[in-house]
Amino acid sequence: IWTILGAFPPVIKWFAKQELFKIPLIGRAMTKAGYLSVDRAQPREAMKALKEAANTIKSGSSVVIFPEGTRTKDGHLQPFKKGGFVMGIEAGVPVVPVIIRNSFNILPGGGLIVHPQKVELEVLDPVETAGYNRKQAEELMNKGYAIFYEQLETENSEGNA
Repeated sequence: IWTILGAFPPVIKWFAKQELFKIPLIGRAMTKAGYLSVDRAQPREAMKALKEAANTIKSGSSVVIFPEGTRTKDGHLQPFKKGGFVMGIEAGVPVVPVIIRNSFNILPGGGLIVHPQKVELEVLDPVETAGYNRKQAEELMNKGYAIFYEQLETENSEGNA
């Protein structure tokens, strides 16, 4: 999160699980900043949140999602969720893959101790959503996953997602 905040202009919004908005101070700050909440346990509510995010994009903001939906426990790429790809289709904008390398060991899954180290951020070519409809979101998601997999898993067998 800090890598993205430092690399992009402040017109980005975050798409975050609803539980994060319940954390004192952090949740309030996220709400004030216009971050978008999604209740992953309620599919109907999640779809409403995706439409709201698509409207946010149409109004000129970028929305950041982490397509795995949660942190990796082992440093390897995890399966993607299709919500972000639905959002791109709904907004009629390309999905821009952003690779962050070497971040896993800063705070390994379940860890509480931060281990500072150098990370690399790479913005890849946009993946067009034109020609896709909501029913094809999984196809677009698989295309996005293949891009991330090629970038992360084939260059280092230990994973660096």
